[in-house]
Amino acid sequence: MTGTPDPQIGDRYGKWTVVGDVIRLKGRKHAQVRCECGIERNVQVGHLKAGESTQCRQCSGLWVRLPDDAVTYDAMHQRLRKELGSASEHECYDCGRPAQQWSYAYYSGDRERLELRNGCLLRYSIDPDDYYARCVACHIKYDVEITAEVGKPVLPDQVALAA
Repeated sequence: MTGTPDPQIGDRYGKWTVVGDVIRLKGRKHAQVRCECGIERNVQVGHLKAGESTQCRQCSGLWVRLPDDAVTYDAMHQRLRKELGSASEHECYDCGRPAQQWSYAYYSGDRERLELRNGCLLRYSIDPDDYYARCVACHIKYDVEITAEVGKPVLPDQVALAA
């Protein structure tokens, strides 16, 4: 795939149509694409070129929506493994080494959930698109950096809501 041109606006990859310029996110090229159903996402260019991403999860039939209150932290990680495979089957989003864990991106708005476990508040999203495969070192580094950046303190009322 090296040396092949970047996707251009209007190019089609399965049900995806490129609708925006190629941009770099975390050092990797991504193209803004729209599925035939109307869902838009930024997809890694390499995944488009290799045919690894040809449509959104809803159109692929992989997305099964459970009631929001039924999706626990453990259930979400089971969903990730079912839909995206083991994180170890992917390369780390940040450094390119083999990944070992799924990492929550923290920018999920109303999709974010809280669960209290053993005195710790777990933050997670109910949307698989809010996760990246990371190696342990990059996962820890990301969590430390993002927590400082977005300032997500745990408030007493959040703990009560999560219980």
